[in-house]
Amino acid sequence: MRIDVLTLFPGMFRDFLSESIIKRAQKKKKVNIRIHNIRDYSTDKHKKADDKPFGGGPGMVMNIEPIYNALKHIVGRRTAARGRERSEAKPPRRGRRAEQSGAYPKGTRVILLSPQGEKFEQKTAKRL
Repeated sequence: MRIDVLTLFPGMFRDFLSESIIKRAQKKKKVNIRIHNIRDYSTDKHKKADDKPFGGGPGMVMNIEPIYNALKHIVGRRTAARGRERSEAKPPRRGRRAEQSGAYPKGTRVILLSPQGEKFEQKTAKRL
């Protein structure tokens, strides 16, 4: 199993991934976890990945560009590794799951987290 994590804070994962069950699973090649810094995929000269909310208000929102570029890069590399020829990964068509639209290799799941989303519980983890 391969897990790619996109984050603005890759350093937060170093200790977590080098301990306990996760460390043993990686050592036995049961799971391959890769951490990607979203800022590395920003085209902004300052590697900016967030912006002020449209319409004002407190807080910040994520720019879609670096997230989309990261997904495109990761999926492109995974597709090439599987021997498929695809010049560019396309985003899923509206209203369809990515794996149904052919945008990603079969069996790939893309899970985007949001503060407005449902609470992540054990039941959801088992379903996914």
